[in-house]
Amino acid sequence: MEIQYAAAADNSQQPDYARWCIQNDWYFIHPHFRGPRWTPTALGSDLVVQDVVSAVHHMTQTCQVDTKRIYLIGGSGGGHAALLMAGRRPDIWAGVSAWCGIADIRRWWEERTAAGSYMRQIEQACGGCPDTNARAAEAIQFPALPSSARKPRGS
Repeated sequence: MEIQYAAAADNSQQPDYARWCIQNDWYFIHPHFRGPRWTPTALGSDLVVQDVVSAVHHMTQTCQVDTKRIYLIGGSGGGHAALLMAGRRPDIWAGVSAWCGIADIRRWWEERTAAGSYMRQIEQACGGCPDTNARAAEAIQFPALPSSARKPRGS
């Protein structure tokens, strides 16, 4: 049985593991987040976290789900979301697998700035250039850690 939460309209975008879940009668949630990764509401936002938590809660309330066997997997931007969810809500997951996930947004921004790609999208999501904008510098920190646990780079 497939259950998609705010899934992309084109199911051909589902990764192979999603089709495997469906074929093996596993419940499957495929979040589409809140738009493209360059928007502040999509890239690791509290809204993304709450959407995933809400989808899992809905699934556990409407389906026969073993809450001790809820797994999370994601690749690339989904890998970033998997890391984010593992850090923010570890109580939900029996296991998390992040493939090619972005673990350090600042470093990703630095690498993309040097390569000349994606840096503007990252800046849009974070609210500006982190070198010149204090709010963007805070937003670009790895969001899986609560702000009270973050340490400045180099400390």
